[in-house]
Amino acid sequence: MRKKGKNVTLIKQIKSFLLFHLVACICGFVLYLCLFQMRMFNFIEIYFYRGIFFVVLSAVVCGIVEAIIKIKTCTKKFDSRDIIASIAFIACVNMVWLSSVVVNVDRSFSVWMLSYLDKHPSRYVILDTAFQEQFIKDYGMLDRRLEEQLESNNIYLDAGTYRLTRQGKNIVAAFKTVGKLYKTSEQYYDPPELKAD
Repeated sequence: MRKKGKNVTLIKQIKSFLLFHLVACICGFVLYLCLFQMRMFNFIEIYFYRGIFFVVLSAVVCGIVEAIIKIKTCTKKFDSRDIIASIAFIACVNMVWLSSVVVNVDRSFSVWMLSYLDKHPSRYVILDTAFQEQFIKDYGMLDRRLEEQLESNNIYLDAGTYRLTRQGKNIVAAFKTVGKLYKTSEQYYDPPELKAD
């Protein structure tokens, strides 16, 4: 009977643990979404960095709210370890969502191409022209990426020529290592020099 009682208690603890983290994660995700709607943080110009800031902020705010609830109610349903775990879990979930979905919508060529074809079914020649004129030129994709890398201190401008900083070189070395390990297309991490006509 004791063993059965222990099993029931353990199951209740697991259910309570899962429910706590599920509710915390949902609250953290909703807060994360709400932060993107607020214009007061637009001073962080680089979208990805703003997203990372929101990842940290939403997790910390949820952790503070959980700590206040713990102190005010003296509940034993969760403790400080649960709060720390929920902060980490919320941050992980929101970071994965940011890097795998949100950032792709913000900058992905595939997203632009599919959205363009949804509104304007096109032949290859038209699509290629639209890509050059709209995606690259009008949206300033190259300018945006250069600005991001300058702000990140990965590149610098030397008499009109963009060069990698030491940090940039380390990042490229890391990309090459990951590319070789996971057998990704070599043309992206080790592109040949463009030859003049």
